[in-house]
Amino acid sequence: MSLRYLIVTLFLFVISVSFAQKNGKGKMVTLKYCDRWVEDKINNPGVRDLIGNVSFEDGDATMYCDSARQFTEKNAFNAYGNVHIIKADSINIYGDELLYDGNTKLARLRRNVKLINKNSQLTIETEKLDYDLNTDIGFYFDGGTVTDTSFVLNSIKGYYFVNTGIVNFKNDVKVKTSGSDIFTDTLLYDTNTEIISILGPTNIYTDSVHLYSEDGWHDPRNNYSELKHNSFIQKGAQIIEGEHLVYDGTDKKGEAFKWVVITDTLQQIKIKGKRGKFTEATDYAFVTDSALFIQYSGFDSLFLHADTLSFEPDTNDFRLMKAYHNVKFFRFDIQGKCDSIVYSTYDSVINMYKNPIMWSLNNQMTGNEIHVISKNNHVEQIDMVGDAFLISRVDSIRFNQIKGKKISGYIERNMLRKIYVDGNTESLYYLIDGPYIVGINKAESPYLTIYMKGNKIEKVIMSPKPIGQILDPTKVTPGQLTLENFKWRINERPFTPWEIFKPDPLLVPTVEKKL
Repeated sequence: MSLRYLIVTLFLFVISVSFAQKNGKGKMVTLKYCDRWVEDKINNPGVRDLIGNVSFEDGDATMYCDSARQFTEKNAFNAYGNVHIIKADSINIYGDELLYDGNTKLARLRRNVKLINKNSQLTIETEKLDYDLNTDIGFYFDGGTVTDTSFVLNSIKGYYFVNTGIVNFKNDVKVKTSGSDIFTDTLLYDTNTEIISILGPTNIYTDSVHLYSEDGWHDPRNNYSELKHNSFIQKGAQIIEGEHLVYDGTDKKGEAFKWVVITDTLQQIKIKGKRGKFTEATDYAFVTDSALFIQYSGFDSLFLHADTLSFEPDTNDFRLMKAYHNVKFFRFDIQGKCDSIVYSTYDSVINMYKNPIMWSLNNQMTGNEIHVISKNNHVEQIDMVGDAFLISRVDSIRFNQIKGKKISGYIERNMLRKIYVDGNTESLYYLIDGPYIVGINKAESPYLTIYMKGNKIEKVIMSPKPIGQILDPTKVTPGQLTLENFKWRINERPFTPWEIFKPDPLLVPTVEKKL
């Protein structure tokens, strides 16, 4: 229970108790007029039956009715028919019956009760209303309807503090505004600012979104909300959660602070961060500061971290995700990093830009751009474009290497099955016979196709005629074992989803080891 809710509850308890207490003998209620009265001083002393155009006065309050029974010794009266109380020329209360105590100044109105405040244009309609003429506090407790310039509200209980303009509602509260419907159990309304304060679990429904919060405020005039605790905004399959949410229902824009989670239950996507914005009209959203993108698919879930993540519509109901700066991602079958990424949930294509690098099993891939094509969350093809370099680890000190303008790797069941290199091909790979390395093939050719089986080279096709040689593994120097710009960057690779948040270690040149 929040401290704010506890304070309001205790305050209302004190007020409700005050209704039942007497303040001692008050000023005598004055009978101003009636057409006639009947009084039996012998058999029923101190009691008057007043008939026709009856009016009483008590301080700045005047009370009218068709008939009344006055208890002069008790300083009280009961009024019947067309009851009307005028308080300070601004509060008008109507009803069928009134029980009034002049000592406590408590007016208890029953049946067809209606309170109108001319200054704030607030109206209360109920069957039972208690009104304290001394403190100007009204209370209904058996259901009521409150109407203001911007809403119509229903609740079981309501406390109206006329002097401060505050109304507190409790139990089964329902609010209808021009742009929203609100459902809650406790709510505070300020007639001066026309702001609704959220004091507990509250649901707000507009024509396009569902808002939930347990603390905050809502402006029904401008359709603007600020949500501060356990809050979320839902639109269809998309849910935005945050510690502090702001939503503009007119412009249909929102912002989240401290922490934010955007979930797309249809696409099984979740984005997390510390700050975010979203726009309904364009269906655009972005998250920044420790941003994390997750696409759930069992063991094949994709985890991606970047400085900033954005989402926008793609084909049909699919989404286009863009990640900017210091991008790292992890999936069971692939891991990588780059400066920026564009990812479509429609065709599951990951486009990596600016210094991209990717790892899959024992393979490391680099290029000016890398494009990853997946189907059913399984990688089928990887294209390295511009200064493409593919490195495959044979053992702890030996690596097969391929360079070219463009390298395409084709994958089946998470295993590299075919490699095609287009343009300026350079290759270095080990010839293995059983447990023995029998040679090192180092060659150049315009085009190269390699077929793999069980992570081993099965067949190599170079065209046109290659230039190269087979090196004796017992006679090579360390410098002959790597192609130009070779760098094995295993220390940058994330091996778990949470390592995508780890900063890269200081990069050091690869140390060549002697055979």
